[in-house]
Amino acid sequence: MAPSYNLQNLSSVSSVTGPVNLVNTTEYAPHHTQHGLDTRAVILETARQHLRRFGEDRMTIIGIARAMGMSHANVYRYFPSKAAIVEAVLDRWLSRVENLIGEVASRDGTAAERIEAFVIEIHRRRRAKFKQEPELFESFRRVIVSRSDAVARRQEKIKAMFAQMIREGIENGEFRPVDPEEAATLLDDATAFFLHPAVMPSAVSNCGEERARNVVRHMLAGFGHEISAEPLLIPTAA
Repeated sequence: MAPSYNLQNLSSVSSVTGPVNLVNTTEYAPHHTQHGLDTRAVILETARQHLRRFGEDRMTIIGIARAMGMSHANVYRYFPSKAAIVEAVLDRWLSRVENLIGEVASRDGTAAERIEAFVIEIHRRRRAKFKQEPELFESFRRVIVSRSDAVARRQEKIKAMFAQMIREGIENGEFRPVDPEEAATLLDDATAFFLHPAVMPSAVSNCGEERARNVVRHMLAGFGHEISAEPLLIPTAA
């Protein structure tokens, strides 16, 4: 039976099942040890694979070093602790999401289409990460608890993108003249269930995307946009 989740208890995530293919970092580790930035990137990729396979508790710096063919003392040259490695791995993930939201917000199309695509694509990306790499996602959730300030800054970027698209919708007559910042806050609050990593276990059902689309469309209707009966075709995130 699949595990169940609720908003009060997000402490457990199902383990990865089946074989996991790890990258063979050993074969190119000697080259990368000559270049600090490259070595750091290889450490992070190796750590990501170990997080995925073993989970945060069983991932070790010694194991990462052994996979790379180097001493654990060399890993410490780049990261002071295992916690620092985990945070860096998750920062890379969040940065990729930031790149995605900027790309979606700047696409062609109406403001309503872009806002809907914005929510659906982020939801798809995070849902896929939760399903494919549950151990990594659980580590992410733990970091969210300890680094609420960093997560809040990224949430502000999402809200800023909402405000930008709402403002553009007002300027082109798509939305009535609402307060863009207030409307963005409402959208952010209404879609948090589908976008915030901490509650993703509760939003991972197969109907999550449909529910997210309905929330967005009814919110935009409040800004003066007519609700469409047709689903917006959004390419599946890679």
